[in-house]
Amino acid sequence: MSSRKRMAAMVGAATAALTLSVGGVATGAPVASDTAPSASAAASRGTIKIDHASSTSIRGWVRDNRADGYCIQAKIVWYKGSKLIDRDYSRHACPKGDIHHFSKKPGDSRPYKKATKVKVYKCLVKDGKRKSCDRIKTYNF
Repeated sequence: MSSRKRMAAMVGAATAALTLSVGGVATGAPVASDTAPSASAAASRGTIKIDHASSTSIRGWVRDNRADGYCIQAKIVWYKGSKLIDRDYSRHACPKGDIHHFSKKPGDSRPYKKATKVKVYKCLVKDGKRKSCDRIKTYNF
């Protein structure tokens, strides 16, 4: 087997392995139902508004803007220094026009933790699975 054919075989095997590791099928090409919309498409699909953010709490709301089968969800990631200390999610907002308010604190029980940084993401959800998340805001305290 020529070196070119060996290289092509190795690339094909690596592509199939990578595709399987992220839950696709071993075709090397994305499956239409598994591909998420681009970040620019996600921007207009929903709105996340933060009313209050501090080192100990965050409040806001999430709204679905389109009747497209996708739900919108806020993902809140809390850090102390560079260490992840908690991750929270809002309820899914869907169908179009649906709004859900959320209030979250770092840590899952008292005493709550104190964060030095909070990152807020807008996530697209379809069939109960997060398809993509784009960071929309970072708060440093």
